[in-house]
Amino acid sequence: MIPEQTSDGQSFSVSQEQAQYIGVPVQRISRVETHRVPEGQLILVVGVASTHGMHDVRLIARDGGSVESGVLTLDLMALPPSKPIIGGSDITRQLTSATVLTDQQLAGARSIRIKGVENSIDQRIR
Repeated sequence: MIPEQTSDGQSFSVSQEQAQYIGVPVQRISRVETHRVPEGQLILVVGVASTHGMHDVRLIARDGGSVESGVLTLDLMALPPSKPIIGGSDITRQLTSATVLTDQQLAGARSIRIKGVENSIDQRIR
């Protein structure tokens, strides 16, 4: 009863995660929080985009998630809109993303660095 393909010819078994993500770095990082959870660490990041309409916000590990000098670096990325609207207050361009990093992903890391275009914020791992 379930069709093998969608109307555009895509198979239902192909996940969006397999498609290449073409996000751009968010302009500025405002806040980073870490919370211990059973799986590892919950990372919550708030940033400010350069334009309105940024979406599909993600934290992407640099260098395949390798830890350098005890620091795991993540970029806050988002997909830009097809027709960006410039201006407005920071709060109207605010974006939030959260992810859970497992203890295995954090092996050897003492802190997490979240990077945007203008700044980065380091947060110690609890």
